[in-house]
Amino acid sequence: MSSVLHVAARYGGGIVTAVQQYVEATPDLTHFLISRETMWSVRDRRELFAATWNLPQGRAGVGAIRAAIAAHQIDVVHAHSSHAGALVRLRKMPSRVVYTPHAFAPLAKRGSKEWMVGQTERLLGLRPVVIAAVSEDELQLARKFSPRSDVLRIVNLPNQSLRPAAAYRPELKVVMVGRALAQKDPTFYARVAALARKANRPYEFHWLGDGDPKLTSVLTNAGVTVSGWLSPEQLYAEHATAQVHLHTARYEGSCLSVLDAAAVGLPTIGRAVPGVRDVSWLTIVDTPEQALTELDRLAEPAWWSTCSQRSLSGVSEHTSGNLRQRLLCAYGLNG
Repeated sequence: MSSVLHVAARYGGGIVTAVQQYVEATPDLTHFLISRETMWSVRDRRELFAATWNLPQGRAGVGAIRAAIAAHQIDVVHAHSSHAGALVRLRKMPSRVVYTPHAFAPLAKRGSKEWMVGQTERLLGLRPVVIAAVSEDELQLARKFSPRSDVLRIVNLPNQSLRPAAAYRPELKVVMVGRALAQKDPTFYARVAALARKANRPYEFHWLGDGDPKLTSVLTNAGVTVSGWLSPEQLYAEHATAQVHLHTARYEGSCLSVLDAAAVGLPTIGRAVPGVRDVSWLTIVDTPEQALTELDRLAEPAWWSTCSQRSLSGVSEHTSGNLRQRLLCAYGLNG
């Protein structure tokens, strides 16, 4: 039986979920996990992995990865995020290396810690690996940063238990999902809410998550309800009672909340940014004013229904079978 070692050098809810999806899509492979943060949500998912380890800081992490490969004769190393991608390319690995950036770090705010990590992409890109990109934007950037690598596209999935549940009402409930941090741009979301309030629109704005207290204050001051952290079941319930998903992130890899929104039939508005602009069913805007105009259009039942059906049709290709086929290709196990 072939084996895969998943490497995660930082914690992120989206990365945790994506790794779980990849493991569940390939149950005939033996999966291992080495991750840096003890917060990594593997305690209730240990049955997915044959073994798990903590990943040491810095270059010691490279040695730990190589030791795990040697001890278990690992066939494929799958690195998740730019941090892990750097570790598996600092030295040549004795196994096939697959790297999924989940949004390239150079897209982060200039001067941030993530952006600094991302400045190594061109240098590390000289070492050929397999890059499994989760969006067309990520695929094109991979070819630019790593021209010697094989680059292919995989898909992330919405939660497989979700079913169409969204229903129209003119008093739109608008939601955004995620951590309130610069990458998700809560300020843009707050500006849309403030414009709607100033124009006396009967719309509710909800930020489903938590994060930087300064940014959550920006949201609440604009009349946005900040839910705090929710369980998956609570999150899906909020999505099911909403009418619009307004995704304000500055960049993404392949955002799982956008996929979940589509799976319940929510029309989604996003920005012309990497990882968002290439999602076929989204309505793309550049400014908060344009976002409010699109919300007003969605207050009309016929247009809301059209956009809801567009979301459901667009996400239909994001299936476990499709993900499995593409992963096996990336892993070199498709015969």
